[in-house]
Amino acid sequence: MTEQTEFRRRTLVSFFYTLCLVSTKGEVLGLRLSCCSGKTARIEAQIRDAEAALRRKEEAECKQQREREREAARVALQKMEKTVDFEENMVIQKELEMLFGCSTSSRLLHGSLSRTQLEQLGLFIKDDDDNEEGLDFDGEEGEIFS
Repeated sequence: MTEQTEFRRRTLVSFFYTLCLVSTKGEVLGLRLSCCSGKTARIEAQIRDAEAALRRKEEAECKQQREREREAARVALQKMEKTVDFEENMVIQKELEMLFGCSTSSRLLHGSLSRTQLEQLGLFIKDDDDNEEGLDFDGEEGEIFS
């Protein structure tokens, strides 16, 4: 047996033992490895099988972890406090329609919805008075006017 073959056999055996001694079912793999070079192919096949078993085990663990995370997210969503009520807008719309005596849809048909319902109640959006374009003053920068 050449040195290279012996080194390869030892490397494969060492790799096999360190990679996967436990199958996906948790059973310890019983292996009897001989020093004969004729069994190298069998050892390599077992190594491939062990690598595949390890990959399957890791994939199963990842899948279980994802399921746990999804379940935790579901529980968090269920515990989350409801802060927005979409039906509330409909209730407000109905109350405004009752105040005006007719529905918004009928006013749309007659073309009398030129203003919003809030504007009809006298509620308007105030324009900002902070426009610097309209400010004309003759003074130096940083000067305080009273």
